Amino acid sequence: MMTDSNNIDPFDLDDFDPFPRFDAGKAVAKDDLFAPTHNVAPNAELPAPSGLAQMAQQAANHQSQAPVRNAIATYDDYMSGLNEPQRQAVEATEGPLLVLAGAGTGKTRVLTTRLTHILAQHKAWPSQLLVVTFTNKAAREMRQRIGAQIGDAVEGMQWLGTFHAVTAKILRRHAELVGLRSDFTILDPDDQIRMLKTIIRAENVDEKKWPARALANSIDNWKNRGLQPNQVPANEAHDYADGKGIALYQTYQNRLKIANAADFGDMLIECLRLFQENADVLKIYQDRFKYILIDEYQDTNVVQYLWLRLLAGNGKDRPQNVCCVGDDDQSIYGWRGAEVENILRFERDFKGAKTVRLEQNYRSTGHILAAASGVIAHNSDRLGKTLYSKAEDGLKLVVKSVWDGEEEARVICEKIEDFRHEGVDLNEIAILVRTSTLMRAFEDRLSILGIPYRLVGGPKFYERAEIRDVIAYLSLVQNHDNDIKFQRIINVPKRGIGASSLAKMQHFARMNNISLYAAATQMTKDDGFPAALRRKIKKIINTLPYGMDKNISFETALSDAKNKLKPNEIEQFKLYAGHKNMNLLAAAQDLMANEPLTGKTKTELTKLMQNFDRWSGFITEMPHAELAKLIFEESGYNNMWQEATTADAAGRLENLQELVGQIGQFSSLGEFLEHISLVMDVDEQKYNSEMVSLMTLHAVKGLEYEKIFLPAWEEGQFPHQRALDESGQAGLEEERRLAYVGITRAKKYCWISFTANRQVHGQWQNNLPSRFIDEIPLETAEIEQANNQYGNYAQQNTSYLDDHKTGYASDSFNTPGWQRAQKAKQSSGYQNFKSAQKARKVENNFYTGERVYHSKFGYGFVLAADGSRCEIDFDDVGRKKVVASFLEQT
Repeated sequence: MMTDSNNIDPFDLDDFDPFPRFDAGKAVAKDDLFAPTHNVAPNAELPAPSGLAQMAQQAANHQSQAPVRNAIATYDDYMSGLNEPQRQAVEATEGPLLVLAGAGTGKTRVLTTRLTHILAQHKAWPSQLLVVTFTNKAAREMRQRIGAQIGDAVEGMQWLGTFHAVTAKILRRHAELVGLRSDFTILDPDDQIRMLKTIIRAENVDEKKWPARALANSIDNWKNRGLQPNQVPANEAHDYADGKGIALYQTYQNRLKIANAADFGDMLIECLRLFQENADVLKIYQDRFKYILIDEYQDTNVVQYLWLRLLAGNGKDRPQNVCCVGDDDQSIYGWRGAEVENILRFERDFKGAKTVRLEQNYRSTGHILAAASGVIAHNSDRLGKTLYSKAEDGLKLVVKSVWDGEEEARVICEKIEDFRHEGVDLNEIAILVRTSTLMRAFEDRLSILGIPYRLVGGPKFYERAEIRDVIAYLSLVQNHDNDIKFQRIINVPKRGIGASSLAKMQHFARMNNISLYAAATQMTKDDGFPAALRRKIKKIINTLPYGMDKNISFETALSDAKNKLKPNEIEQFKLYAGHKNMNLLAAAQDLMANEPLTGKTKTELTKLMQNFDRWSGFITEMPHAELAKLIFEESGYNNMWQEATTADAAGRLENLQELVGQIGQFSSLGEFLEHISLVMDVDEQKYNSEMVSLMTLHAVKGLEYEKIFLPAWEEGQFPHQRALDESGQAGLEEERRLAYVGITRAKKYCWISFTANRQVHGQWQNNLPSRFIDEIPLETAEIEQANNQYGNYAQQNTSYLDDHKTGYASDSFNTPGWQRAQKAKQSSGYQNFKSAQKARKVENNFYTGERVYHSKFGYGFVLAADGSRCEIDFDDVGRKKVVASFLEQT
């Protein structure tokens, strides 16, 4: 259905601004209203309530024992405490604006105050503001803060949410234009993998060699770049299954449409296509949004960037009131499609754009900020800013060298134990690692010491098997066409419906271009064809010579076969073929393909399909929480866990009870299902006791702690070797930004450590300290002295970094292993990272076609050699660009 922008605005009802115009019977003057200065007429002339209305409102206010939140803060109130750059960012409302917000510089305060200012100055209605965040947590926090400033008017900000939430809302309004229905299902990553596995098997692709997750990554990459299947470059066809990747991508998209489903990538790429192909729809939203604000702009990918550029327009027909807020020095998600270039070219994209730098940090001490600034200054691809603080310099960073990973965990955890005895809140302590594989040693040591800890970014509530199962049931009740959900619960609890029966249903669905649910429904019904005759024809089919496809040949086979059919059976079969408008061979094949299920499988499946039909009928007849309970009981799922003897059965039942309670908090089943589909970055769990936080550096963004520990700062670990191999200089700069993020999480104390040896994948390796340690200014850090049990890595009473510049200290550990490592180090002549790198810069003598070996990617052939890098076609992982110094000739 096309939408004409000249007709009625499709936002007419559900976008009504629930905007208070009176307070407890007191009339509000016209000047007290949010009266936008253009195109909108606020109903300021409405009279204040009186009589019964006034009495009812007063009673409601008395009952809630809380005032009506309808007053906006004054200019002096909401601007109070802002520094000069923050004020500039708030007041520059007209035209494009880039706010470079360094770590801890009060970004969220600036964002919420800017929105408050726009409303207080009567520039727009709340529903005319588009505010996009990257996480649901950020959206909720922003809504709460704005609500504290503008009161109930925040309820009118219907376009404040994540990219996925905003685009999903737009797509549901115009779903038919992109081949969907408005009640489409949003697939989470787990469902996506299940669907891709089904497609891969159907296409006879070797799943061990080409796993579904690899295809999912390729598809996600293409969608992040805004590429539909017909837009993927031909040279990328080799990325998966010897050139089948693009065809599988197209098949996947087709199956999504049949299932009336979309994945997370579709939210943006389909919304982008909607705008590109329907100018009238685009104009509706361009006219609707008077002001656009994008948070964390440095983390946007290509499709998000293109979507924003379309909404912002060209600046000729309407002002480009676009404000993008971010920090190029904190762009750390390139591995999932983020393009730091988006923020770097903002001033080129938006002519006349203004840039405001927020550099005064309110979180960290002077030494911590100076150290972080010293590291990030080595990046060349940045806009440039320098953090500073008016607070004291505080403690210097601590740099510590240890023997191996186990000792590193012991030293750090014992230090945490000391802090605990000193009364430090464990919730203010975090251990940040580059990769999750480094967590085990810390988990073990924390457990031994009895220090409680939380794994941030660990298994989430909605990722638990029992929760996913129940959500699959609820999703199918609302949308029968979701094949992935159907496959998940078809035999959970066990019903005797095995893989072979499911394969028959999948084949039936493909042949008839219908969903699995529809296929199952049809296959439980008797098609009227005699079962005995079907078995005879199947036996004849199995004895036919390969390639026999002539109608007359098959009819001859019917007569000549050992178990030949009786004349009346042949006539009955011909009637079936005529009814199907097929020749006899095609009709026989159709009989085999569409063979109904029998026995227990048919009985159990029939019962299940009847239940689903009945449950679907209850959606509008009973509360959705009660419906969920009914489904738990009648499906046998609740009973399955009640009878289970496993240790975690009781916990799983408690999780189900918690889920039912949560369902009841939503106005409808559909609203609940959409909520859990979109919420992939659920709130970090709340804990009743103090706990140390253990997480990766990627997971800590946006958080802060009084004391931070940064272990494993070693070459290969950090910067990570894969980032260097796959992305070269760009990868190194992103790793350096990750180091910057880690350091700036600390308020008062920051510890950095590295090991001389580390066990990686079962193999011991000697390590060089990370180059990032060399980049920390000497005056901002000091060495942590080793105790007598292990000896000293560095000389007494010296800064580690100062000592590190002139070579490792002469003192050694008292173990034979340490002495051997020292001897090997001295013979190599590598005194620090820089000298080691200089030794690695060998001439690139590789030639095209040469056979080479890489320690991570295995064997391959050289496709091209350019300077210090080579493009290799590896036997197992395909084409990659790697640093030549990491290749060996074979």
